[in-house]
Formats: sequence, C-alpha cells, structure tokens
Amino acid sequence: DCSNPGCVEVDSDTEAVKDHPMKLRCISCKKRGETEAMTVTEWVFRPQQNKTFYKIYEYAYPDVAIAYGDFENRIEWSGSKETSDIQEATITVHNVSFSDAGTYRCFFNRTFSYRNGEFIFFTQTNKTIELDVVAKGTHSVS
Repeated sequence: DCSNPGCVEVDSDTEAVKDHPMKLRCISCKKRGETEAMTVTEWVFRPQQNKTFYKIYEYAYPDVAIAYGDFENRIEWSGSKETSDIQEATITVHNVSFSDAGTYRCFFNRTFSYRNGEFIFFTQTNKTIELDVVAKGTHSVS
C-alpha cells in the first residue's frame, strides 16, 4: 500500500530491561495522507496475572499529556510532534520495573472532517504490545 509513503508501521520491541527506559512503539498510518484528522491517543495497561486494563496515558496536541497512577512522571511522549494529525503514538517509559511487565494497548481515536465539517467520520484503531521485563539486557553488542 503506497497511499501514504511517508508512514511505515513498525512493531514495538517487547523486552525491557529493569531500571532502564523502554520505548513502546505504536504507529498507525492513515490510508489517505491528504485527509487531515484530529487524533486523541490513549494507552492502557494490564499487568501480568490481571484481567483489567487501566488507562496510563492520554495525549492530544497541543494541550493534553496526562500520565496516570504508577506511570505518573515516568512517561515521555515520543510520538508525532507539533500536530493534531497523529500517526505515531510512541511513548517512553522511564525507570522500568518488573511490575511494568504485561499487556499494553494504544488507541488512535481519529475524527475526520470533510467539506468544512459538513461530514464528520470517526475511527478507532488499536495496537497491542506484550512486554516482558528482564534484569539485564539479553542482546549482545558487538
């Protein structure tokens, strides 16, 4: 699909190292690059051995960047900059702990407006990341 050649959906890494930062990559390319959208992104988390997801982060340009609960002061926005037409909702979690292992899901809530608001269309896309946390990195650097 070459309808939006500037956007490539890349999967996130799934192994974090305790006490290090971890980038959770979440990209959702729009099918039509010329159509602007207003996007609100949300991240939810379900710890291992738990059945419930809870919201950990919300972002909407220019004025919403809220982290919740145990993630307060530990999440940094690493996604699309200076635009409300978000295609990358990547976040960086700092000071990763073993309790951060589990399932993460990011949501792209997009509102498209056509003909000066005469037609409004809403879509929701989500991506899921299963994150493991290890004591030390297992990748060797040569």
